[in-house]
Amino acid sequence: MMWTTCLIFMFLLAGENCLHIEPLEGPWIVETNSRDYIDLTCTFAFNSSEIKQLDVKWYFQDGAQPFIQWVPSTGREPQSIGEKWGNRLELTHTAGNGSFSQRVRIHKPGSQFSGQYECKVSTFLIEKRSKLNLIIYDPGEGPKLRYHTAEDGYVNISCSAKSVYPEPLLHLTWNYGQSGDEVTKTTVRRGLEYDVTVHRLLPPTDLPPETVFSCSMEIPSTQFSLREETMYFPGRIQPRASQVRNIHNFLIKIIKFVISRCSSFTEWHVRLLTVQG
Repeated sequence: MMWTTCLIFMFLLAGENCLHIEPLEGPWIVETNSRDYIDLTCTFAFNSSEIKQLDVKWYFQDGAQPFIQWVPSTGREPQSIGEKWGNRLELTHTAGNGSFSQRVRIHKPGSQFSGQYECKVSTFLIEKRSKLNLIIYDPGEGPKLRYHTAEDGYVNISCSAKSVYPEPLLHLTWNYGQSGDEVTKTTVRRGLEYDVTVHRLLPPTDLPPETVFSCSMEIPSTQFSLREETMYFPGRIQPRASQVRNIHNFLIKIIKFVISRCSSFTEWHVRLLTVQG
C-alpha cells in the first residue's frame, strides 16, 4: 500500500513538470581557420517549482564525464571541466521568463573539436537532452595529380592529398570520365589528419595524346570538393605547376629583353641614318 501511494504521488508530481529543451543551436559544418569562434546554444524552459532543481551538463563525443556543468540555483557561473578545452571556452547565459539560454563559445575551433555535442538538463524527476553533430574539417593540401612513364612503358597516374580531416575521398578519371576498379589506395593517419594517395597503371595504348587526367577530392558529409586536371603528353614527365609558371615567367622576361634591345637598336639605326643623310 505504501509503495502504491509513493508511486501515485511521484506520478502526480511529475505531471506538473514542464521542463522542455529546444534543439541545440549551432553550425553543423565549419572549415578550420575560417572563423575566430563558433557558438553552441542550449535553450530550455521550466516552471517555478523546478528552478531550484535544475542541473545543466554538456557532453562531448558520448563521454561519461561532462565538460561543462552548471547549477543555476547556486548563483555560480558555469564551470568547464578537463584540460582538453584549456582557455578555448567562453560560457555565458541569459535568463527569460521561465527559461534559460546557455551559450558555449569555442575560440579558434580546430578539427580536434569535431564531434557530437550534447546538452542535458535535469531536475529531480526528469531529464531532457539535445544533441548536435559538428564537423570541423581541414582541407589540408591537395589534390595533387601526377603521372610518369615507367620502364615497362606503362603510365603511372597518381593523386594525393595531405593533412586532411576527415578522411577524404579521391577519384581518378581519364578520357573525360573513364575510371577503373583497379586503383591502389594508401592511407596514413597522423593524429586526426589523413594522408591519402591513389594510383593506377595504364598501358600507353589506352591513352591517346589528347587524354586528360583528372582527380577530384571530396570530404564526406561536407560540400567541399576540389578537382585538378592535366593533359597527357606521351613519353614525357609531367611538369609541376610551379615549374610551368617559372618557365612562363622566364619566357616573358626573355621576350621583354628582346623587345627592349630591338627598340634600342631601331632607335640607334634611325639616328645613324639621320646623321649620314
